[in-house]
Amino acid sequence: MAKWQIQRGESPVLGPYTDEQVVEGIHAAAIPNDSKIRAVGDTAWNSVTDVPEFAAAARAVGLRATRGGNHSPSPAAATSGASKAAAPALAEAIAASGTRVTKAHVVGIKLEKIGSTLEAISVLVAVGGVVLCLLQWLNQIDLHQDWGPKSTLGLLWVTAVACLGWIVMGIGGLISAKIVGALGTGLATLGDILVATKQDGRSEDAR
Repeated sequence: MAKWQIQRGESPVLGPYTDEQVVEGIHAAAIPNDSKIRAVGDTAWNSVTDVPEFAAAARAVGLRATRGGNHSPSPAAATSGASKAAAPALAEAIAASGTRVTKAHVVGIKLEKIGSTLEAISVLVAVGGVVLCLLQWLNQIDLHQDWGPKSTLGLLWVTAVACLGWIVMGIGGLISAKIVGALGTGLATLGDILVATKQDGRSEDAR
């Protein structure tokens, strides 16, 4: 599903494009790292490098640049002047570069999203569990106002242990989410580096 709009410098707004098309455009140098991007329907623009879906591709292009890879943008992409001509120009630049998104990148981005979702769920589980424990403790105190200090402290101890259990569960979930997210980032970066390496090889062959 096409959901991204691109703006390069003062050029007209391009798009909408899918995640895969944007990644291909980054590798084709049709979308430089200083381009602005936003989701369709949003008003705020962000840097391409600040969007998690495309950060790995941008890093790979930067790595290729530091290694001296030849990666000049297509003239069609650089000279597009009108919004109707700009979208085909991006497609032409991508096609001319021969760039394709690897399966590793696609899987990596999905894992990153899963990791982010798991992080949010883990926090909710931990906070929700602690709140439930405290509410249960307050409810028991209200029902058993005749309890002595020893019984009250015992209930408090049980509540504290239960809260600690929820917190540990949440921390475990966060750690798992971080691992999944890191694995996703690694796969996405690996896929982009493979694409960058192939493009460098084609550039050397062309020389």
